[in-house]
Amino acid sequence: MAAYIKETGDYEILDEPVPFDCKKGTEEPLFEHLNRSFQFTVTHLGPHRLPLIGRADWNDCLNLNCFSSEPGEPFQTTGPSEGSVAESVFIAAMFVKYGREFAEICRCTDRENWQQRQKKRYQKCIMLLQPAYTKYHLELGKITSYPPGYKENAGIFCHNNPWISIAETMIGRGDRAFEIYRKICPSCIEEISDIHRTEPYVYSQMVAGADAPRFGEAKKSWLTGTAAWTFVNLSQALLGIQPEYDGLTVDPCLPGSFGDFTVERHFRGAEYHIEIHKPTGVQKGVRWIELDGQKITGNQIPLIPGKKEYHVIVQMG
Repeated sequence: MAAYIKETGDYEILDEPVPFDCKKGTEEPLFEHLNRSFQFTVTHLGPHRLPLIGRADWNDCLNLNCFSSEPGEPFQTTGPSEGSVAESVFIAAMFVKYGREFAEICRCTDRENWQQRQKKRYQKCIMLLQPAYTKYHLELGKITSYPPGYKENAGIFCHNNPWISIAETMIGRGDRAFEIYRKICPSCIEEISDIHRTEPYVYSQMVAGADAPRFGEAKKSWLTGTAAWTFVNLSQALLGIQPEYDGLTVDPCLPGSFGDFTVERHFRGAEYHIEIHKPTGVQKGVRWIELDGQKITGNQIPLIPGKKEYHVIVQMG
């Protein structure tokens, strides 16, 4: 929703009536759905103050369990499986980002009183990683039924890697961010195709982890959100053309060896012609921006009502 509003400026969608669980007669504005999702997350925390998985983790069915003592027995047929202990690193990571986005939506729609009341609540998430499980645990369920190094049990989920690259750009490490991007880019790993063993032009859902007997082998090509997250990483984090509620922000972060480049961007019904000057050795940092020959304050290109074409020059340094 945040990405849609940034791209289109369509705040009216927040007032659209949407039913709960597709049941007629339960319609509430879309904003109320977002509000309830936010409230549910901050009020359902585990012993380490991380969000509870609930019935299922964002990534997969980590907490779905029929409490069977047999790993191969169907696990989605009985319930409920919700508990007050199992916590979700994935939900915590997503909430750190999208809690802030929800607060921004509140700001832009004059719901700032609500924003101020909630401001501190979504900043409590701290994440931990776990080693691979080597035997089935009845109380933990399906995650422990996977072999070590596969899927959630210490496998390498490829859609996480763009997040890591994006995080590196946020602290100005363009060399490292691009290195991570290349590690999972299909066209950049042809030299290990005998290990990777998937199509040379397709992202996979996961790669077998270090605990697996075939470490590095890709699994489930096509079945992944990796391509979408990689597009976000390339366009918004590395090239740094970021749609925001009040305009386009330009904040590239690239390897020091990269030079000048240009970007053509269609945004909110207008065409943006962006010319970026990047001295060798610089990885991040915008010194100034010119819009149609006039320097502007900051690195966000403001929206100008009725304007259909923007000519932008960016000087990094």
